[in-house]
Amino acid sequence: MKKVVAAILFAAVFARAETFDPKKAPFEVLFEQSLRAGDSPEHIAMLGAAYDELMARGPESLSNLMDRIHIENVMIGVYAITLTKDRPLPKEQALPVLMSFVNAERPATRKMAAFLAGFYRAPEYAENIYPLLDHEKTKGAAIRALGKWQVTNAIPRIDSFLHDAKERVRVATANALRDIGDAHAIPSLIGALDDPMYTVRNTAARALVSLGKASVEPLVSALGQAADDAKKRQIIRALGDLKDERALDALKKMRDGGDYEMRQDVSNAIALIGGTSTNVWFGAGGE
Repeated sequence: MKKVVAAILFAAVFARAETFDPKKAPFEVLFEQSLRAGDSPEHIAMLGAAYDELMARGPESLSNLMDRIHIENVMIGVYAITLTKDRPLPKEQALPVLMSFVNAERPATRKMAAFLAGFYRAPEYAENIYPLLDHEKTKGAAIRALGKWQVTNAIPRIDSFLHDAKERVRVATANALRDIGDAHAIPSLIGALDDPMYTVRNTAARALVSLGKASVEPLVSALGQAADDAKKRQIIRALGDLKDERALDALKKMRDGGDYEMRQDVSNAIALIGGTSTNVWFGAGGE
């Protein structure tokens, strides 16, 4: 019924383009018009005015978008991201709206509410997000938000997801622990260097590097205990990236061991610590 009403409203407005007043139009009409392709300068201007008005309504538009976020229309999500990331609403306007949807009936709505909330720094809302960790369809977005908010107290709640069955959840967890930036996550991240998937191992190693000098001695200790070559190579590369002389002795002992690729990794790590080379393993950034 709502779709029928919206279509009728849109047709009426479209027919009276020259008198269209976006400030009086309902959300459905503004949304539909903002997506249309204009066929004249006047029409294009009218459609642009519809988009501008939709954005100007800020929290009201965000709430309307969240009410419809489960619908298979990619532009609903694009506009929601625009309001929270690209043309961000102030935190005090956006977060109350998003938190009102974290308990919504549909998992897709709860997931998107947590995802959008992650664009803000809002650790005071952590308690609203924790319940989403208990559900398969929402835990990834919850992990991401808690990481972006740097909720240190969340580490015991989320580091267990480094053992999740899904690779993308394990990657999201390593990224979240990196974002939180607390040394208490180091043992769990070192454990993730055993992961069967390179994406997880690499993300965990990058997180350890981002934690800086606190990672050096635990990594050196782990290097001496590692039985798996893939894990050894991740540790060697991370130690090189950290450029800390405390790792030199352990690395030099490995120069003549392992296969050619491992010996090359050791050589490169030693060179990095000596300041004679540049990092060839980890790119900047990443989520």
